[in-house]
Amino acid sequence: MKKVYIILFLTIFIALGARNVFAFESASTTYQLHAGDIENGTGPSTSTSFKSQEALGQTASGLSTSTSYNDYAGILYWLFPPGTPAMGQIHYRWRNDDGSETTATYKTTEDTILSSGVYVGDRIRLRMSLSNTGAGPATGYNYRLEYASQANSCSTWTVVPTTATTEAWQMGGASNVADNIATTDSGGLTDPGGKTFHAGILRTSNAQTGAMTISQVQFSEIEYAIKSTANATSGQTYCFRVTNAGSTANFTYAVSPQISVSSIIFRPQGGGSSGPVESPSSAPSGSGTGGGTGGGVGTFQCNDTIDNNSNGLIDAADPNCHAGGNLSNPYVPTWDSESTPPGGNSGGGTPGGGGGGGDVGFLNNKNSFIALVIKSGASYKTLALVVRKFLLAAISL
Repeated sequence: MKKVYIILFLTIFIALGARNVFAFESASTTYQLHAGDIENGTGPSTSTSFKSQEALGQTASGLSTSTSYNDYAGILYWLFPPGTPAMGQIHYRWRNDDGSETTATYKTTEDTILSSGVYVGDRIRLRMSLSNTGAGPATGYNYRLEYASQANSCSTWTVVPTTATTEAWQMGGASNVADNIATTDSGGLTDPGGKTFHAGILRTSNAQTGAMTISQVQFSEIEYAIKSTANATSGQTYCFRVTNAGSTANFTYAVSPQISVSSIIFRPQGGGSSGPVESPSSAPSGSGTGGGTGGGVGTFQCNDTIDNNSNGLIDAADPNCHAGGNLSNPYVPTWDSESTPPGGNSGGGTPGGGGGGGDVGFLNNKNSFIALVIKSGASYKTLALVVRKFLLAAISL
């Protein structure tokens, strides 16, 4: 009986082995060629990671320009199927929006939380390094940027929208770098050992990249230009991550980019310097010319080369970027609104670190004490108390 089974098996085996061999070409970078039970496939290969696996004496090969090409012959396809990818978010770094993909500077060191020097509405760039440490390629992944607040322990994630409605963050829009361009292997992030670089994508208008395939021997860098909105909570820390169009399958997060922003009212603005305080015996000379545009730094609506209020005028050409809303008045590049203009051009100067400001006159030549209080920079509360005493004294006269 055993001989009968053996003969039957050999008969079936030889019959199957008599099939024709089919040759084909493929332009895919991830295709796999599976040879039959005893057929042969021949041809040269230019792949750097080409694998030829043989079963029962047959050979298999092919022409491939892919760097992640696997060629399985015979029954080994069933014994050794493609492995599972493991995409790791391994490094990040916060970047200034002051240059191109290669020339922009960094605000912090690698893997460091950014907790100062960023204000609501500032455009900033986040660069991350991803490495595939799995046994198979991460094929056709769309890397999408999401954020969460530490107020809920960074457990509720939201996609960064192109334009926010209620979200705390949105995409940065037009900036110093074009949207959807390829990234290079920068020196700002540490490369993982034993991996080769695969060009990533830089996004400014959409939080999701196009499809990317990163093999098990590769890593990549992706970058996003983003900015906080008026819905962001000042002083609150926000976390960021990437997913495959929302899926976290096959992802690990060794690091979590984090940032907190300050209210724009706390942005250092400078201002015109104080004018002279006159003596009680002299008549007030009126307010002098305000301080010049100051030394604030950063990107504002009035210097970001964007028509923020859709009136066809940009930055210096927009009256709302001039003191008092008048083009004949000083241009204020540090003003962060093209919808409402900065204050007038006399008195205390426009925001910044300008020159001399208006002097402080006297009410009826008798308010020298109030002038000195203003000159000393006392708080509004102190000033209010002084004014109250002054008025009470005037009423009692």
